[in-house]
Amino acid sequence: MARDSLTAVPWSALRRLPGRETFIRVVELPGGDGDSEPAREPASQSVIVKRFAGRRGCQARDEFHTLSTLAAAGLPVPQPLAWASSGGLSALVMARITAAGHPFEARAAAAPEHLGERLRKADELTRRRLTSALLELLVKFHGDGTGPSWYHRDLYLSHILVGPGERLTMIDVGRVRAAPRRRQRARRWFAKDLAALLHSTPASVSRAQRLRFLLAWLRGTGRLGDSTPRAAARRLWRSWAREVQRRRRAMAAHRPRGGEPGPFGSNWSSGPHEPAPPAPGAAPLPAPGSTPPPPPGFRPPLEDAPAPAPGHGEAPSTPPRTIVRLPGWIGDAVMAEPVLRALAGAASSSLTLLGSAPLLSLFSGRFPGVARRALTGREGPEHYAGQELALFLNGSLRSVIAARRAGVGMTCGWADGGRRPWLSHPVERQLGRRAGRRPTPLPFAAAAAMLGEELGLAMGELRPRLVPADEARTSVAGRLAQAGLVLGEPYLLLSAGGRADSAKAWPASHWSELIADLARGQALPVVLTAGPGEAAAARAAWEGASSPAAGLLYLDPAADLPELMALAASAAVFVGTDSGPAHLARAVGTPTVVITGPTDPLHSALPSSGETAARRRVLRVELACGPCHRERCPLAGADRGRCMGEITPRAVLDAVRDLLGGKPGEPAATVPAPCRSDPPLGLTGAVGVGSGP
Repeated sequence: MARDSLTAVPWSALRRLPGRETFIRVVELPGGDGDSEPAREPASQSVIVKRFAGRRGCQARDEFHTLSTLAAAGLPVPQPLAWASSGGLSALVMARITAAGHPFEARAAAAPEHLGERLRKADELTRRRLTSALLELLVKFHGDGTGPSWYHRDLYLSHILVGPGERLTMIDVGRVRAAPRRRQRARRWFAKDLAALLHSTPASVSRAQRLRFLLAWLRGTGRLGDSTPRAAARRLWRSWAREVQRRRRAMAAHRPRGGEPGPFGSNWSSGPHEPAPPAPGAAPLPAPGSTPPPPPGFRPPLEDAPAPAPGHGEAPSTPPRTIVRLPGWIGDAVMAEPVLRALAGAASSSLTLLGSAPLLSLFSGRFPGVARRALTGREGPEHYAGQELALFLNGSLRSVIAARRAGVGMTCGWADGGRRPWLSHPVERQLGRRAGRRPTPLPFAAAAAMLGEELGLAMGELRPRLVPADEARTSVAGRLAQAGLVLGEPYLLLSAGGRADSAKAWPASHWSELIADLARGQALPVVLTAGPGEAAAARAAWEGASSPAAGLLYLDPAADLPELMALAASAAVFVGTDSGPAHLARAVGTPTVVITGPTDPLHSALPSSGETAARRRVLRVELACGPCHRERCPLAGADRGRCMGEITPRAVLDAVRDLLGGKPGEPAATVPAPCRSDPPLGLTGAVGVGSGP
């Protein structure tokens, strides 16, 4: 369980910071054997995984032992289950935490609130109960002088979760240490814990309540007793209040290294918003009503914390002018659509998309109010002029430098590739990259969502959704009409392209055989096209398959991206390699058969569901040399291109028939829509050979 978590690919994370990430994972628990333990069926359970990257020590092991020690002392912490380490990675597996009786299996409603958020929304009675629970937890943690004690070093309210029955649970205990025996030496660490609580206290907690909490803590930890003289108590109280306040001011001036709310922490499209909760942390809360009031006339320097500055817990009043640098590949641009959707919903009027003209055409009419800026010539600062925030989905260092030279203050992108020093919001794409190992491929949709989460966007469904433009539908309908087809009637769409000498291209002879088999054995017509720059490969496949009996329609010139999207939206099944056209077909909801060789299917994976799995078939062969993710195959002789060449046309044909509802090896029972064109119609529309009456 723990070892598998080292390479698990999370679709989303509960929290990401430099060098570590926390996410939910569902694991299979083994059943009992009926002899040594009661017989039971294997069951799945959601657990919390905290994964670390670093070459010094084993953080997962250290936190596992800390959790075990605190749990043995009766402190409320997550239950540690297992840990594992390999190379520069380590993983800690903890039992799930529940919220209001629901398992902590999702990031949304089931996730428990942290104490700062609960206090901000609580009424006075609830606040008193939570304060009492916090005081009890803190006294037990810091000790009363008669037993063991610890200090946290990161004791913010966001590190204390509120579970069922308002039960508090302390998390992120990786920096917890046992307190020195001499109280004077431990004072600085206890004061830092109290300062962290104060720094993250919501504004709804008054100054008097904070002072009463400090007094109650001093009494609970045995520093003040009933026999302490009034003058000595006043001096001690004043001394602690000053030290806590001094440390809180230092925290307020410090910019967190990670985890601070992004500029889109609030939903701009919903109108006026409430201030976001303070930055991760917690503050001394109002003490129970039974706590003695301060001595008359005593006013230590413990004022209310000022409102956080923009970028340190509270979102700015207006959304920043944002520019998004699109990826350079069609498939990556399609899989980035959920992030663009979230940005457009948050601040469409201040959003600009930057990329090549063909990629911008994919989103024509998709996001009303969003500006589009086509890249012409060499990318430079002029493309980012006048922007306040730049989001980079292309992973290019040149783009980041151009934005910084243009004066863009906030820059968000992946930290690898030398970009970390240039980014104000760097995101570690995969921990294994810094640990010196080749990690399991992270789906691009999940990697793009990480950037959205870093900016504070509420990422919803990670499945891309594209809609063909009306102009593209009209153009495609005219080209199909020349061959006797009506847009909307079923057909098979094949994208038989491939760049010259590309390792991702399926052999032209295989395409020719598949096209001929489909045209002869299927009642549906076959429409053949290609992606941008791949027309030569598609023509070679068509010329090898053309025969008077073939129900084949070849679009020449090949459809552009908007037309390709419109073609895919009306197709019964799409067949192609792992390239841009396949991602377009998937984004418009068409069942797809994908032929893949050098690329790992995980890179283009989407959140799984029964419905989507039934509408996609991925064909690949397992070889010792793959997946290599190379553009050109480095092997020679018979081994060259084996990963694609060993996928037979018969396997693809069976996958198509399976999606159409027929049994493998048998024609599918589908109503025919024959191609009625006479060959050929030339390069202005469609080329076809008719098999209809």
